[in-house]
Amino acid sequence: MGANTASVGGEGHTARPSVARQLRTYFFYGTLMDAAVRAAVLGPRTDLPPVEAASLSGYGRLYMRGATYPVLVPAPQQEVEGVLLHEVDANAERRLVRFEGDAYWQAMVTVAGRRSGSIAACCFLPVNNNLADETRPWDLATWRRRHRRRYLTRIRSNPVAAG
Repeated sequence: MGANTASVGGEGHTARPSVARQLRTYFFYGTLMDAAVRAAVLGPRTDLPPVEAASLSGYGRLYMRGATYPVLVPAPQQEVEGVLLHEVDANAERRLVRFEGDAYWQAMVTVAGRRSGSIAACCFLPVNNNLADETRPWDLATWRRRHRRRYLTRIRSNPVAAG
């Protein structure tokens, strides 16, 4: 008998582990706050729920050194505004992990959702805090004005980034 099955009800009957995976909630604080970026990364899905405004305390948001997108760095007196995406399935999660790449790892954080209140969410944090450009705070409005068009063109043409 394989490691993923267990005997149930006698010889020849097996129970398989549930294929249903718990849906997760993600906190986005950078380019994935933009609906067009989310669509490019997650694909043309119509079943995604709307995002919810949220904030994460204890972090600051800075440009990643040499890039147009941000990283979070520990900053006890700061708070980062972002969005929550609820009900993220395994397929969407794989696309997000590919999009974020090796510079980030998934951490569980507690955020304050505008509707949800205090909630645990997955968040992509930099693997190395030295990746941040300490002189350049990142904000979505500036990024949209200066970088959005080129960024969308790049990720839409990159099958790894766009899944």
